Amino acid sequence: QPPKAGTMDPLRIILREPLDNFLLRETIQILDNNNKVINGSFTVSGKETQLYFVPAQQWKTGRYRLRVADDLEDLAGNNLARLFDRDLHAAKAFPGTVTLEREFSVGR
Repeated sequence: QPPKAGTMDPLRIILREPLDNFLLRETIQILDNNNKVINGSFTVSGKETQLYFVPAQQWKTGRYRLRVADDLEDLAGNNLARLFDRDLHAAKAFPGTVTLEREFSVGR
């Protein structure tokens, strides 16, 4: 749920299942349209099914991206690169390769 421009309202991310609190904070970034990381803080709530991002400065009107690193795991140890301990990418370049981005817009 995108926030409104000119506010410091949180970006609310609703998860389909509980995910590890620490990994949520470490594997997700918010980027602006110029590919610059937006500084701010994450809060996990709702039994680890909701993630809130509050920016350090007010949101500006524009397009943003939510970037998730592939080492974000579910509670069973599955991640975007592999199931449990089975590597699905034989030639994986390095851990932390970004494999998922979702765009959102902030407006008035």
